[in-house]
Amino acid sequence: MNFKKYLTVFLQEMQSNVRQINQMLVDLERKPNNIDLLQEIMRVCHSCKGACKMMKFNKTADLCHALEDVFDEARHGTKNIDTLATDLCLAGLDEMEASFSLIEKTEQELEGIETTELLRSWIQGEKIDANALQTLNSKKAKSLDDELFTKIPSITVDTKKLDDLLNLVGEISLLQLQMKRSAKAQDDDFYSQFERLTTELSEKVIESRLVNLELVFSRFPRLVRDLAQSQGKKIQFEMTGVDYELDKTLVDHLVSPLIHLLRNAVDHGIELPAERTKAGKKEEGHIRLALYQAEGFTVVSVQDDGAAIDVQQLKAIAKKKGVPDDFLATIHEDTVLDLLCHPGFSSSETVTEVSGRGVGMSVVRETIQALGGRLELSLHPKKFTIMLPLQLSIIRGLLVQDSEEIYTIPFIHVQRLLRMPKSECRSQLHTHAAVIDNEDIPLVSLHSAITESKDTGHMEDNDTDVLNVVLTQTQYGKVGLVVDSILESRDVLVKPMPKEIENVQFYSGSTILDTGAVSMILDVPHTMQSVQDYFSTLYNNE
Repeated sequence: MNFKKYLTVFLQEMQSNVRQINQMLVDLERKPNNIDLLQEIMRVCHSCKGACKMMKFNKTADLCHALEDVFDEARHGTKNIDTLATDLCLAGLDEMEASFSLIEKTEQELEGIETTELLRSWIQGEKIDANALQTLNSKKAKSLDDELFTKIPSITVDTKKLDDLLNLVGEISLLQLQMKRSAKAQDDDFYSQFERLTTELSEKVIESRLVNLELVFSRFPRLVRDLAQSQGKKIQFEMTGVDYELDKTLVDHLVSPLIHLLRNAVDHGIELPAERTKAGKKEEGHIRLALYQAEGFTVVSVQDDGAAIDVQQLKAIAKKKGVPDDFLATIHEDTVLDLLCHPGFSSSETVTEVSGRGVGMSVVRETIQALGGRLELSLHPKKFTIMLPLQLSIIRGLLVQDSEEIYTIPFIHVQRLLRMPKSECRSQLHTHAAVIDNEDIPLVSLHSAITESKDTGHMEDNDTDVLNVVLTQTQYGKVGLVVDSILESRDVLVKPMPKEIENVQFYSGSTILDTGAVSMILDVPHTMQSVQDYFSTLYNNE
């Protein structure tokens, strides 16, 4: 284990736990018979013990164990947490805190921790010498001398404060772009220095929001192992590429969907050893979590070598559970994800602690979409893939102009940019379509898409012989958005939607252009769903 790599995170967690136990102990004095509070203190002490053992700080771990035993006795009603017990526990917390402080400075724990034996004596009902506690307090005061504390290498900062700081950096960057429009400014040494400092400031603020994925994802092997054992399955779990750093808010929202996908892979994917042997496979299944970055995006995939997804069987289960026939008629291998994410649908016949409630995959996709990403499923091999922007506050966007307005389309949903002769566009049922890469792709003007009019007039009024098409890709399929002009791609600072229009489904945010104008950021999945629903209505009424 890379000791130094984990030490900072360990100390931050332990310091937070000590503060939490101190507060709960104070509360416990007022509510000595509160079982829930005793349970929670035991849980935190148990977590401290496990973390200390993992880091090989065994004396401190023994102290945590003794504290845990004290609260366990009280939880079972064997002993009461009286004033003496509270004093002993608080003294133990002081020694624990002193040990962590010494670890921070020397990477060595505190020797001669005395509270451990005093706590064990209390548990055994032995008389505690009052002088021993007083002596301990004196030693504790000496051990907490200022020399024991070192400069803290990191601090915990509220993410909102970092968001506010990043917004200010965005405002400065906007000012820089406006200055750049002046030819005189470009030749000015002051401007060059201002540009350099602005770029460095922006990079440092972004770096401050990054967290190491390995530290967060380290819980996954245990999760897969425990679930596999509970179901009598043998599974080899592999993680690759988790040494990246990602935006903290992105990681916070990514963990829950990944936990669900991994649990699904164990529960629905990997078969029991006997079933795998009968199918000619190894008894031990394989699940692989892979993470990499490509073209400015974070890509996370969960793949397993379990049973293949039987689309017809899923449709039969869905029919029994009341999923509408007209929806099931649209499901095939390329759209099976729509069925898995259908609200209320689950492939499990019974409800268990792991699955069967029909809310998991729907929530996973909604969470990913809320982060500006997309969820994909391939069947051969079976793999769920999540694509996300590298960070939430700054995304790569394509600026397009339509009806004198400039819109931003997140690049994660842009598959291709085309200039297409209007003669290649054909009309049918008041819609337009064109063959692109041997696929029949519906075309709709951006103006029609966001106004929900879906009329053809806006596209036909275009005086040019060439159409500017942004080919978009979402779980709802491919759609070509026709715009007046394609301007440029750039990194844009995402600002939240104004409250007056925050419920408008076609936009996910806004950004400020260097001209000072506001550009709305298109919520491509919702827009494409609206477009596809419109096309489906037309075809069904044909």
